[in-house]
Amino acid sequence: MLKEDKSYISGMYMTLVENGYAELDLYGIRIQREYNEAEKAENLRMSNLLSREAWLVRCEERRKKNSTEVEEILENLKHDFYIYSLDSDDMESFVDKWDLYFWCNCDSDNKRDYSYVTLNFNKKTLQERYDDLERLKAAVKRIDTDSISFTIQFTSTQDSDKIKETAKKYFDQIKGFVTYDGQVGRIKEHPSCDYIFLKKGAKKKGYQVTPEEMVYRYLSEADEKISA
Repeated sequence: MLKEDKSYISGMYMTLVENGYAELDLYGIRIQREYNEAEKAENLRMSNLLSREAWLVRCEERRKKNSTEVEEILENLKHDFYIYSLDSDDMESFVDKWDLYFWCNCDSDNKRDYSYVTLNFNKKTLQERYDDLERLKAAVKRIDTDSISFTIQFTSTQDSDKIKETAKKYFDQIKGFVTYDGQVGRIKEHPSCDYIFLKKGAKKKGYQVTPEEMVYRYLSEADEKISA
């Protein structure tokens, strides 16, 4: 089961993506057991029926079963990917040839708990990460994973030069006072942090304004003019 998660990208950065100032990038894959509605209902029924001790035993049994299911899937994926740290001997010497970086929790006995796993992409080029994603999708399709979800976690990579260029363009257009985070003041250039917002009446103490924020304001104001 393949899913997508873009919740790690804020509204501002998604706006930058949508307007060509950033690209959707890949952070990693989250692997975990998914329960259907019937299973959720049964879990609720049993939680009300069993004693606390019996319920905890049932939860632990389910966790171990889920962990085993995911571990088997990871062993299968090893045929297609170099998954760093999945095997204990990987931890002895770090090399940069891996495709995915493995992480999971440990249980109360300090053993690996595979019921919740993340696989992070190596810092290759953006295209190479997407190529690895396509290989992963093909591998998932070959595995019977109706109850296990593979959630693609997205992030964004900014076009720094384009952002700085537009931020400067917007700064040059600003006339007089502006409203920033509900306060009235001025945005000024600053040698250590690009731009700074000084509240009306303030002379030194202000708030950093990133080039990304400047571009976001620029795009938002352009949309307001179109809508007006």
